[in-house]
Amino acid sequence: MSQETVTVQLDDEQLNFDGTSSFASVSDQLKTKVAPNRVVTEVFVDERSLNIEEEEEIQSNTLRDLGSIRFCTREVSALLKDSLQLAPQVCEALYLDCDDIESFFDKSDFGAANERIAELSSLVDWMLQMVASLQSYGDGDFRQMPVGESTVIESVRKMDAILSQMYGFLQSQDFDSFRKLLKAEFKPELKVWQEIFTKASTHWTPRASTRES
Repeated sequence: MSQETVTVQLDDEQLNFDGTSSFASVSDQLKTKVAPNRVVTEVFVDERSLNIEEEEEIQSNTLRDLGSIRFCTREVSALLKDSLQLAPQVCEALYLDCDDIESFFDKSDFGAANERIAELSSLVDWMLQMVASLQSYGDGDFRQMPVGESTVIESVRKMDAILSQMYGFLQSQDFDSFRKLLKAEFKPELKVWQEIFTKASTHWTPRASTRES
């Protein structure tokens, strides 16, 4: 009896796998075949794009139990350029979130405050990852780009220090100190980060790829 094989598409390439292989194992194998400076951005099953939760749900499914599968990739530099258009708006949204958090604390609505703080934390993590990626994939030392009266790396260190203090105040339930830091240091620093991303959107250039897309 011949072994059942299933064809999976990676961009324009057709690859064959054992039909009993799990989706998770095939995903891992495909990631090793992705060209340098590219990442998987979308997965289609029967031409329907899956969201993250749906991908998680089929991790243990075998290929033969799924429909046609297609993985799409994009250049990291293209993704970063798209994100740079969004990043200043994220900073602006976070600036407004600070006002909302203040309002929730004024109303003693700690549940809503904690929920908004969690969202804020995720977005700040995204911002920090963005800066790391701009450094990793950029041409030149992005960390030394001047912004305001300092540099990007100094702004990153300052933000890390502010976040560390804020989390410490939250853990000790010192909400007064948290609110003071949020308003006096974190909120103004968002304007600096907005400047970082706005400037990067016109000054940042990707490092030349070693392999054509």
